[in-house]
Amino acid sequence: MSLFGKILNSVKKFENKKLMRAIVGGCLLVAAADGTIDPSEIEKMQKLLSANEALSGFKPSEIMDTIQHFTDLLDTDFDFGKKKIFDEIAEITDEKSQCEDVFVCMIAIAKANGKIENEERTVLLAVASLLGLKPSNFNI
Repeated sequence: MSLFGKILNSVKKFENKKLMRAIVGGCLLVAAADGTIDPSEIEKMQKLLSANEALSGFKPSEIMDTIQHFTDLLDTDFDFGKKKIFDEIAEITDEKSQCEDVFVCMIAIAKANGKIENEERTVLLAVASLLGLKPSNFNI
């Protein structure tokens, strides 16, 4: 890769770090809403992240480190972790397409077991409000 290509990749990665952290945090928050984070939810989240072209500059280890960071926060104190994740999500509210990316990924995690549970719906509604999205536009 040329020097220009490396610089461009670094800039893209820096710009998309907020998006990656918002998606990871939001997905984990939905996954934890019922009291446990199921390994199948982590697997689905990893697939969603790897399919997102905007996040292609991140190594799997970077994404796993972010997953572990937010999981640790939620495990240590759920309310504190939730607040930190909401702070991360708030970082992307100026970008409508990113807001939608975060929300759609969260919905996919909520539906991972076939239906959206009440606890998951509560989290989704709170995040939709934060992001300025209408849940009905996403069949929520």
